[in-house]
Amino acid sequence: MIDRKKKIPGFLAWLLVFVMVFGLIPVMPVAAEAAEVTELTDLTEPTEPEPTEPVGLTLEELMEKFPEGKYWNGGDPDSWTEKPCTHHGSCGKYGWNGWCGCNSFNGQSIQCMGFAEKLGFDATGYNPRVNANGWYTYSSSSRLSKLKAGDIVRRNGHSMYVIAVDGETVTIADCNAINKSCNIRWGVTISKSNLRNNFEHIRSAPRELAIGYLGKCEDYPSSGTVTVQNDTMLRTHPCDIEAYEKSEDVALVSAQTELCVTGVCKNTEDQLWYEVSYGDQKCYVKAQAVADFTADFGSVTVSDVSAPVNTKKGSGFPIKGTVSSDTLPLTKVGAYIYEGAQVTDTPYMTSEEGVSEKFTYSIYGSAVDNNLTFGKLPVGDYTYFLGAEVTNYYVAEDAIQAEPLMVRLHQNTFRVTSSSYSHSFAEGVVVNGGCLEDGAVTYTCKKCGYAYTQTLFSTGEHTLGTWETVQAPTCTEEGRAIQSCMGCDLTNEKTLPATNHLSETPVYTAPTCTEMGYTTLFCADCGAYLYDEDYEAALGHSYLEGVVTKNPTLSEPGQQQQVCTRCDHVALTEIACLTGSVEGWSLTLGGDLSMNFNLEIAEDIRDTAQVVITVAEETYSYPVSNIRQQKNSETYRFSVPVSAAQMTDPICVQVVNGEDVGQVMEYTVLQYAQTVLSDESLSSSHDLIREMLAYGAAAQVYFDYNVDDLADQGIGHTGNAPIPQAWEEMTVTGNAEGIRFYGASLVYRDKIAVRYYFVGSDEVAQMSFQADGQSYTPVEKDGLWYVEIPGILIQDLDENITLAVNNSLFITYCPMHYVIRMNQKGTQAAKALLNAMYNYHLAAEEYLNTRA
Repeated sequence: MIDRKKKIPGFLAWLLVFVMVFGLIPVMPVAAEAAEVTELTDLTEPTEPEPTEPVGLTLEELMEKFPEGKYWNGGDPDSWTEKPCTHHGSCGKYGWNGWCGCNSFNGQSIQCMGFAEKLGFDATGYNPRVNANGWYTYSSSSRLSKLKAGDIVRRNGHSMYVIAVDGETVTIADCNAINKSCNIRWGVTISKSNLRNNFEHIRSAPRELAIGYLGKCEDYPSSGTVTVQNDTMLRTHPCDIEAYEKSEDVALVSAQTELCVTGVCKNTEDQLWYEVSYGDQKCYVKAQAVADFTADFGSVTVSDVSAPVNTKKGSGFPIKGTVSSDTLPLTKVGAYIYEGAQVTDTPYMTSEEGVSEKFTYSIYGSAVDNNLTFGKLPVGDYTYFLGAEVTNYYVAEDAIQAEPLMVRLHQNTFRVTSSSYSHSFAEGVVVNGGCLEDGAVTYTCKKCGYAYTQTLFSTGEHTLGTWETVQAPTCTEEGRAIQSCMGCDLTNEKTLPATNHLSETPVYTAPTCTEMGYTTLFCADCGAYLYDEDYEAALGHSYLEGVVTKNPTLSEPGQQQQVCTRCDHVALTEIACLTGSVEGWSLTLGGDLSMNFNLEIAEDIRDTAQVVITVAEETYSYPVSNIRQQKNSETYRFSVPVSAAQMTDPICVQVVNGEDVGQVMEYTVLQYAQTVLSDESLSSSHDLIREMLAYGAAAQVYFDYNVDDLADQGIGHTGNAPIPQAWEEMTVTGNAEGIRFYGASLVYRDKIAVRYYFVGSDEVAQMSFQADGQSYTPVEKDGLWYVEIPGILIQDLDENITLAVNNSLFITYCPMHYVIRMNQKGTQAAKALLNAMYNYHLAAEEYLNTRA
């Protein structure tokens, strides 16, 4: 039997169906224990692991382990010290174990050879002195053609560890090369031709040295700003996160953050990065993560200028001055002489000095170079100009670009005369050019009136004063401030944000039944409402005891009225309709096919209500008071018998209480079976359900009942076992006076039952008939007497039934006798019905055997 509360609760409910169907146990088990699964382990003999190649250090890790400028001494070959060896020369060839203070590699080598072999060992995990595991020693210099990073070269008594090979150029690391003090060097270059001189041998490594991450491959000075396009992480190294695990997060900056650039670089992953300052920390941001670069060429200054003012024809004069840049490299500094009072595109004389560092430079002398011999200037007026070219670097189109700019440093006019003359210049007259235009200082000789002009270069920037408020902001209105340039008429204006209510005044509102309490803040300056805070929950209504104004029925809800003691609010509450509904339904299969219903009924009508049931146009009713109440439950259970041919007939259930009528609830056996078939967790029972529906469909055909709606429509079944041709013989033993056994048959119209037919007089009615301890009453029909034993379970179709008459006549009969006989001589419809019954029987037996 399956019980449901609207939906099938799971496999246990379906298990209960078939337990009750086939009468094995009367109650449902509480739970089913899961079978314990034992995992088998293959206990085989352990095997030796495959040998693995040692993991060596990369070049980056070697450089970090043995830093540049330190000393490989102190007695620990994996360490270094800050001081050179104090008794270095006393080691000699007898100090291989390092007793003199130098470090030793494996007690076999010290100083330059020991250090090179130690690097080779740390990079590969194998001893370079052992010609195994890939290390081999070659004494011919021709091996230099196959030189690679990771090899050890010895020439002229000095051993070197190769860290890079680029054509004919070899980059090495070594120890003990300077002052014979075990000092460590990295990145020294030497040509292969130089290595061939006094060549001794090469120890060839088993594999090329892994580079690792060596920081910036290319690094260029830069000055400017960039703006972050999206939220971006700044990092401690210019690298790919996956490629270099030492890079750490510095800060997550939000979109539109402006960063100050201090450099640009391309790392070993060919990624372009900007070096930026964030707070007091130097860090890096990917070039793809920022908007366009805005260059800042920094400050280029000139000091101690001594430029020509006037000179005699044929005389030289010095050009002195100091030029420097605080952020960017100066590519060149030039002194230029132009005819006349203007700087033109073509100078008369030029002196350019190329520079490459961020230091201070001077240009001086009467003849700076062959192109600028000031003593050869003819008589006339000239302009002197001093400029410096500064270069900034930035990322453009996935490449590092250089942007040079000529910065003007000094400019003045002077005259070359035919005779020397000592001028006496008065204080210069200044003409201001403004912030963006050049000005000038004109000096005039008090003796002769000769004048020369010195250009005052504009700064290219305004000198702005402090902001002055011209309109103060209010709580809600913006103010206005202006800023004036001290060098010109420029005036900037900006908006001052509203003060946004600086002080607040609270007002408390108490809670009511339906509204929350809260504190309202008002602006103390302008009185505007600001916001609410400190909310308190509404009190809720406090109702008097409810009064029922309308009683509920089965079809209409009732109503209850309640009045609040605080606010006189009236609450109308609906009282649910009286309960009279089916809360669960199930299927019982046995001698009778029955639908079981769990009925929930309101206590008020339990003694008066009726349950009206309609099946196949047949209607009957039960008083609820006569229906059995479930143990430990508020529900009532009743069953509706259904014949095999009625599996598709609706079973209508309705609760009626006088003239009060409840909802009609409709169910079918087919509907229930389809629900079970749709549940894959009950798949073990699906074959049995399908054979049951096939049996119902065959019954519909046999009885010519509702054949337009067959029970197995669209539901396939696999039952095709043929009915046996013979069975164990029926037995009749003993006798009873006054009665003679006539024959037996199977009844399957409404239920499966066995009938025993007898010939006898009216005395048959006084005889006793018993089977399995149960007594039966004979019935007379058409001149014969019969005894019917009902409730034959489908799985017991092949079980013998023994009927005892007066305990002296014993008749043993099996229902299969009838099935076989009718299959041999019955109609086609009868044969189909019996075949479906037989396959239904086999499916039941198979299912129960799997559950045993």
